[in-house]
Amino acid sequence: MTKVEELQTKLTAPVIVAPMFTITGLSMTAESCKAGVIGGYPALNSRTSEDFEEFLEALTKELDEYREANPDAVVAPYAINLVLRGTNTRLEADLTICEKYKVPIVITIMGKPGEVAERVHAYGGLVFSDVTTIDFAKKAAGAGVDGLVLICAGGGGHAGTLSPFAFIPAVREFFDGIIIGGGCVSSGGAIRAIQALGGDLAYMGTRFIPTVECLAQEPYKQMIVDSSMHDIIYTPAVSGIPANFMRGSLEQTGFDVSNPADVQRTDPTNEAKPWSGIWGAGQGVHIVHEVATVSNLVSKLKTEYEDA
Repeated sequence: MTKVEELQTKLTAPVIVAPMFTITGLSMTAESCKAGVIGGYPALNSRTSEDFEEFLEALTKELDEYREANPDAVVAPYAINLVLRGTNTRLEADLTICEKYKVPIVITIMGKPGEVAERVHAYGGLVFSDVTTIDFAKKAAGAGVDGLVLICAGGGGHAGTLSPFAFIPAVREFFDGIIIGGGCVSSGGAIRAIQALGGDLAYMGTRFIPTVECLAQEPYKQMIVDSSMHDIIYTPAVSGIPANFMRGSLEQTGFDVSNPADVQRTDPTNEAKPWSGIWGAGQGVHIVHEVATVSNLVSKLKTEYEDA
């Protein structure tokens, strides 16, 4: 049995709920796993490494108790996101904690994943690496990761610019590991499309923001429900790096979006920050029409996927 086949036996749908900065918490991660999809959590959502260990202890306890009470349930593994760039002074401490708890899946961003892959593999875990270009994908594959998360055009936040129709088949030509496709994946049909292109799992972030368990502010969730793909603006004006944000959140925090190709901050006194007052989302908002529980959303996606 291959790694992806073994992983898929632990899922009710081939989905990873993306670890989202500031708005993913314990409830969302746990409920995703209970529903049978991989729940992602960024280690840096915990204020300190000590808090991160407390999070893993609580998550492990909750999932173990659920498995005991529901022996026939499919409970998915969880994934922890680690930022590898040098500015993350907690990396060593957080990675050591991942080793202690034998975190099933580690998703890396921004940096060389080789050492992380070696250490996670030592206890039997999997390592996936976020990539936005072919060059990054080849480097991560060469570092020995088990999977590549291809962040394609139209995804929320710091998305890439490549179409999944080009990106996924191109990576499959040189990589026989697990391919996870992200960017505008908001339905079960889109999940199936990822697989039709040569991928294995779908990476879903925006679709899970308007859920009861998500920590996003209620106006954030409602703006996703009310927005269309035309309300998503890809701009470097917020953080210096191109990312997708909702038009309404840019306008209410002092940005002029009359020319989406040249967004300007018109109110320098407004101190709203990315992912806080300025809300990221992908073009997949177009088919999001309600706030739901994680469990109900996964059931809907599973039905759509099977129909597709």
